[in-house]
Amino acid sequence: MAFQKSYWLNVTAAIDVVNLKPDLKLAIRESQVQDGFLIATVSDGLGALVVAPEGLEKDRELLRWLKEWQQQRVEPPKRAYLSYLFGASLTLAVIKGEMSIDLNATVYLLDFTEVEKRRGWQI
Repeated sequence: MAFQKSYWLNVTAAIDVVNLKPDLKLAIRESQVQDGFLIATVSDGLGALVVAPEGLEKDRELLRWLKEWQQQRVEPPKRAYLSYLFGASLTLAVIKGEMSIDLNATVYLLDFTEVEKRRGWQI
């Protein structure tokens, strides 16, 4: 059985770190999958998905580092390097209707676009 869902959210011109765990948990519940795989993807090259400890969106050191790294790169195509490093897709096991990640971790979308826009991502 396959279940597919697209999501949209508004992002700012700054680097955004968005907690996706509630949306992923809802998608698992809606799909009624008990055991299988969850594959999440970001459609363009200016975003990435990561599993990290909760609170990453408040980690000022990480946000400062990402901003500095992005500003060093003069050529716009090199902004996509962040998604290459972190990954534009993420595959997680679903066991007994739950994501198999650390209880203190969550899934984040890192958005590197430099304009306000609607960001799409899919499960």
